[in-house]
Amino acid sequence: HQEYWDRQEYTLYNIIDPHDSRPFAIGWYAVFPNDDVFCIAEYPDFQFHGAGVSRLKPSDYATIIRTTEAQIGKPSDVRIMDPHFGNSPKIGQLPVKEVLANEHSLYYIDGYNDVQGGHIKVQSLIGDASTGVRPKFYCFEHCFNHIFAISHYAFKQDASGKPELMHKD
Repeated sequence: HQEYWDRQEYTLYNIIDPHDSRPFAIGWYAVFPNDDVFCIAEYPDFQFHGAGVSRLKPSDYATIIRTTEAQIGKPSDVRIMDPHFGNSPKIGQLPVKEVLANEHSLYYIDGYNDVQGGHIKVQSLIGDASTGVRPKFYCFEHCFNHIFAISHYAFKQDASGKPELMHKD
């Protein structure tokens, strides 16, 4: 992957899961030509699990996004936002997706909106050592929130093979 990284031959995704009171969960992912995905940066830069109320505004998140992408060395190629909170108007405010677009020129598309399909995608990315399926998703060590989430991720399939939601967030 290093040679592709050095030549910037990867697609950089920025994905945001905005929240009403908790900090926004933000990740940056380099997707390489072989479809391996590396989580290369994240916000918050403190433990998200159990985080309290955040007082940050969309303008603060725009600064975090721009600063992180400057550190990475390129702007995101694709920006995706959770369709629920991202499109929900707040009291006296536009939805965060519109604020980031209108005031900060950060344009996001709606993310995948299918819980079962999402579980299937995560399952395919994390692989299964017991069946010889190698992982396709990796995290840099400093992306401790993603590491925590993936290491605590669990799913259970029902009789039809569909995943049952066991853990949320």
